[in-house]
Amino acid sequence: MLVNFYFDFKTLESSRRILHHVVTLSTAIRAAVTKDKFLIEVQDDGRGIDWERVRELARKRNLPHEKQGNLGAALLREGFTTKQMATDVAGRGVGMSAVNYAVKDMGGNIELISELGKDTTRRFEFPKGDQRATASLPLASQRHEG
Repeated sequence: MLVNFYFDFKTLESSRRILHHVVTLSTAIRAAVTKDKFLIEVQDDGRGIDWERVRELARKRNLPHEKQGNLGAALLREGFTTKQMATDVAGRGVGMSAVNYAVKDMGGNIELISELGKDTTRRFEFPKGDQRATASLPLASQRHEG
């Protein structure tokens, strides 16, 4: 679900970049297993997150906004968006909250690391022995192109 959502969104964003003569977009996906954790990182070289805008919107919605962790939590909240206008794949405050719900349902956590104008890394961390996480991962034979 996460990878399909991410690439649908980034494909549309890439199309818009091409229209505006910005033609490069790279994405890196890394995975690692530690003694007790399964980690997935998805990093792109997009625009990055405007943390001050997130802070302003969180404050206006009476959400916690004092700490960086509060801002990441706001972005993962249902109905929260920084977009002024919704498109067919972004701006309704649905996508990241749905991903967050699915990750939490598998016993995991999401961390957002971003610098405005540079990149964003979405770090997903799952407990290694938690059957909820491994039961939700598709087998190679179950993968499909979307």
